[in-house]
Amino acid sequence: MNKKWLNKSFIKSDLSKIEELRRSFVDPSRGTWKRSISTDYYHWKLIKNYLNTGILHVAEIEETVVGMVSITPKSILYKGKKINSGELGDCFINPQHNQKGMFFSLLKSTKDAAHNKGIEFLYGTPNSVALPGERKAGYEIIPSSNIFNLVYPINVSSILSVKTDLEIIRKLLSPIISIYLKFLHLVNCLMFWKPKVAIESISEFPNEIDELFDKCSTNYDWIMERNKFYLDWRFTNNPDEYSMFLVKFDNNIIGYFIIKIGTWQKLKVGYVADYLIDPHYFKTSSSIMQHILSSFDDFNIDMISIWASIDCPFYRIAKKYGFLKFKPIPVICYKNKLGNKIISSDLKWYFTMADSDNI
Repeated sequence: MNKKWLNKSFIKSDLSKIEELRRSFVDPSRGTWKRSISTDYYHWKLIKNYLNTGILHVAEIEETVVGMVSITPKSILYKGKKINSGELGDCFINPQHNQKGMFFSLLKSTKDAAHNKGIEFLYGTPNSVALPGERKAGYEIIPSSNIFNLVYPINVSSILSVKTDLEIIRKLLSPIISIYLKFLHLVNCLMFWKPKVAIESISEFPNEIDELFDKCSTNYDWIMERNKFYLDWRFTNNPDEYSMFLVKFDNNIIGYFIIKIGTWQKLKVGYVADYLIDPHYFKTSSSIMQHILSSFDDFNIDMISIWASIDCPFYRIAKKYGFLKFKPIPVICYKNKLGNKIISSDLKWYFTMADSDNI
């Protein structure tokens, strides 16, 4: 097919066409699902955005959407200063139209639209397929971000069945890994004093959550502004279902964590979508981690997945509890003046899975 496409900003009636394009990328045989692709989801993400209407440009041929790229407005604190930002995402091109300049065209038009709306900083977390095209369009990896996907295996045999077809390897490794994890859990239970914290399930965030963010944000050079405005939009009002928990010590809010259930290659996964802990209460981190692990007890999952920057204390806690480093998560940004400054700087980052549109 060599028909020329129309590159345009989405209108509300395009949302159903966008859902149709997204569904064409779903492979039931792989069984991978982390977040919605429905019309309601895109209406929430783009039209009901807490800061401003989102940007989404589509490539259309004969009234059929064959490509899309979005930018979601976000607010980020960079060295304590609030900057209008946008997250690059939803980069999908119908395979029949690859290698024709469509992706580059959509990346350029969305970038221009973002800058016209006063967005100073554009970032994203691309997969290996999208990264080369995004680099060509002026984006580059930020070296100092140092974000990693960590996983905690629970059903070791099921996980190994995805990674290898050799039954003998599964039979040998499965008990060894399981015993090792049980040993780590026992050591953490016996060897470390853990101040008791109270965990409270919530349906929306209290106003005091802003104070928690103010206490935490000063420890990082790059962090998403996690105020009540953002958290209510991101999780409470999201069409997808999240389980949200407040962490309290002596009846004071010292943190929160948010979980979600999904699938990866037919494995049932518990995702730790977001978390924030007051650094003054770092000694409670082990207790909080145990609560996070136990929050998945009723879901019969195969593994737990979390993103963390090596600058975040929770990275070290997760490693101590047996989370394994699965893969690095590249964070890119557009190379304008601010972007180049961030790329070349050695920054202390705070970044969770929910800072991307992956969950």
